[in-house]
Amino acid sequence: MDKDLVTSPAKRAYSLDMLRGIAILLMILSGLEPFGSLPSWMYHAQTPPPSHQFDPNLPGITWVDLVFPFFIFSMGAAIPLSLGRRLKSGQSVFSLSIATLRRFAWLLGFAIFAKNINPFSISGEPTAGIWLVCMLMFGLMFAIWGRWPWNMPAGARTGIKTAGIIAACSILYFITYKDGKGFSVYRSNIILHVLANLVLFGGLIWLFTRNHPMLRLGVMALVLAIGLSASAENSWLKTAGSHYELTFIKPYLTEKLRFLYDLSWIIQWRFLKYLFIIIPATIIGENISDWLSSKTEKEDTAWAPFRYIMLLVLSLCIVFVTVAGLKARYVFVTFAAASVLSLLVYLTVRKPLNSDERLIEVMSRWAPFWLVLGFLLEPYQGGIKKDPSTLSYYFICTALAIYCIIIFTVLLQRYNLTKYFKVLIYNGQNPMIAYISTPNVLHPLLGLFGLRAALLDFYSSHPLPGFVLAVVLTAAVAVFVSVFSKKKIYLRT
Repeated sequence: MDKDLVTSPAKRAYSLDMLRGIAILLMILSGLEPFGSLPSWMYHAQTPPPSHQFDPNLPGITWVDLVFPFFIFSMGAAIPLSLGRRLKSGQSVFSLSIATLRRFAWLLGFAIFAKNINPFSISGEPTAGIWLVCMLMFGLMFAIWGRWPWNMPAGARTGIKTAGIIAACSILYFITYKDGKGFSVYRSNIILHVLANLVLFGGLIWLFTRNHPMLRLGVMALVLAIGLSASAENSWLKTAGSHYELTFIKPYLTEKLRFLYDLSWIIQWRFLKYLFIIIPATIIGENISDWLSSKTEKEDTAWAPFRYIMLLVLSLCIVFVTVAGLKARYVFVTFAAASVLSLLVYLTVRKPLNSDERLIEVMSRWAPFWLVLGFLLEPYQGGIKKDPSTLSYYFICTALAIYCIIIFTVLLQRYNLTKYFKVLIYNGQNPMIAYISTPNVLHPLLGLFGLRAALLDFYSSHPLPGFVLAVVLTAAVAVFVSVFSKKKIYLRT
């Protein structure tokens, strides 16, 4: 077993890593599973089989709709851990604000690079040459964004990064994409673009409200007010929010220099709606940070074993009952059942005896609040939806993410099962490699060995075995990523 996963539990919040790992692997699985032939709960609720035609009026959620908000939640919960640790080391708020801006810039660059090196952005039917170029670009990402365990002078690291950027830019210059154009900053991976915007605004909001959590919740009210006003007819906020151009310099620049005046490739105000997940996540992250600081050794006193079993069963039931009930549109029955289960969880975790249980008790108070808020908002906006995302979607997914962290905390801390979930944890520690390796490693390898076309035919004619194969391929990606994490090689922004 790996030493870095069995040392003091205070070294890292593995429950967050596990949530992030499950989210990224389920995201990969949802992209690999056969389309059109599985039950509707196996896909996004708004794109049901067999045609997967987007229906914005179809309410409900499935497990596929949970993965992105779960990833956002894990990112938000990590903000107090990373920035808080640096504040304690003596860094100023100003320096951390600059660091947040820098991280935003690198993650934005990652989003643009990832989309421009995606083989399916280059061609609808990639050739062997395209597959090889995309795998090469995957390797160059480690020169640009990689963190390695080896000691080397700062100048050497800078040199490698600079060489990687020059090599990548040189290759991108000669690529012609399927739209007939060349490299473009407007060709960006939307998921990573969302995350970049949330890193910036979520990080800055936490830095300036870290000692005032109620003020931070008040920021959510401001975001809500902006969203409601922007949807009104003839709203000045709608007009202001739709403009990303610096019109005063536009007449002096050519179309090739559009990126200097049209800033939509940098900021998208519509992405800030996910602050409804990020801000509650920072509150949980602060409690996890306090738990990490207090947990220095294994405590002897704990609840009776049956209380932990009850906690696991009840928390799992909340997640499954909520998703299944909302998908089936038994909204009131689901609300009643989830509320009763949440109350039972709260009664189960009363009177904590150690730091693990105090953390669980705090989370069990926040989760039902967001869950009830989400259900009360569920009829608004035509029911819960991922696309277009609704207020109930943000808050219910936030609550379910907290219950998942409770489950993982019990499994990893109470039952010490870290070694059995280390693949999930490793992927959670290296999500960027996991996310990029599917289009830039898995698909190219299948294409180069002539297997991709055969697999697509197999998918369409054998849906259930095709799903099993998708699970196998996802597991292969998970093992691939685990090798990097085990060797302490990461892609970081």
